Amino acid sequence: MRKELPENGYGLRDECAKRFQQWIREKVPSGARKTIARSLGASPETVDVWLDSSAPRLPGTKHLLAALTAFGPEFAAYILAPCGEWTKSLSFAARVERLRRELEELKREVDALGSQAAMDDEVRVALARAQEAFAKARGRAMGR
Repeated sequence: MRKELPENGYGLRDECAKRFQQWIREKVPSGARKTIARSLGASPETVDVWLDSSAPRLPGTKHLLAALTAFGPEFAAYILAPCGEWTKSLSFAARVERLRRELEELKREVDALGSQAAMDDEVRVALARAQEAFAKARGRAMGR
């Protein structure tokens, strides 16, 4: 049995579709429709339908789930923002993920500078603080 969308459901769907289109256009290099198609298991023609600026459309369930898996919480928070306040927790999770990636990058840079013993005390303290802040943010995101 198919349920009808709530009164504002079609507007909500259309707004999410526009946001999906904006995300893809901003985050994926132009001319990458084949890359998008491959990563989401769709045809390039299907991607063209999603990106048609005259009538943006959300992908079907299979491809939307593939996009959520491929692009993560930042993507989910962006396209689902019109759905309500609950999407803010997705934004927080996305921020934690970005911080994790930045911390990993910082660790690689520090490792490239040389051994721990040769590191300046200020760098060690800054790295320790960053790791501590990340651990706290992760704990909040996980509800601990």
